[in-house]
Amino acid sequence: MSTTELEFYRRGKVRDLYTTPNNELLLVHSDRLSSFDRKICDVTGKGHILTEMTTFWFNATRDIVPNHYLKSFENYILAKKCTVIPIEFVVRGYITGNTKTSLWTNYNISRNYCGIYFPEGLVKNQKLSEPVITPTTKGETDEPLSMQEILDRGILNKEQLDYISRSVLCVVLLRLK
Repeated sequence: MSTTELEFYRRGKVRDLYTTPNNELLLVHSDRLSSFDRKICDVTGKGHILTEMTTFWFNATRDIVPNHYLKSFENYILAKKCTVIPIEFVVRGYITGNTKTSLWTNYNISRNYCGIYFPEGLVKNQKLSEPVITPTTKGETDEPLSMQEILDRGILNKEQLDYISRSVLCVVLLRLK
């Protein structure tokens, strides 16, 4: 598929977006590998694999939360245009990681992360007593947020935030059993 006749919309860390003549979006998953908020390298075939994984999860969760997915082919996803919520809702079951937004990294700085207090004495890779939601912004750099900060910044209202929080926990609890 060629993107030359499409209108370029924006470039992300690993996806390029185009507007189609039908006012839909074409998401092109590249082979770019991103880590620590920057491109590391290209991995041949990564775009196709990312498309397959994304397609799987859109289909597996559409009964819980309606989504914009229409169809996919190779490393392309055709989607309905929608309003983007610039937040990534990360559900964590373990205290692990080594990026600046990981729970383990932040636990070593403060016991309060994303507005959640974590007790003393947790060890790396330990299972948490219950899953927690640790939101981050989505953009050039990802920034941890508390639920209150999402409300204070006017990104979402309380009803929207509650719906999304319940939905992401539902997906995790129902789909990963």
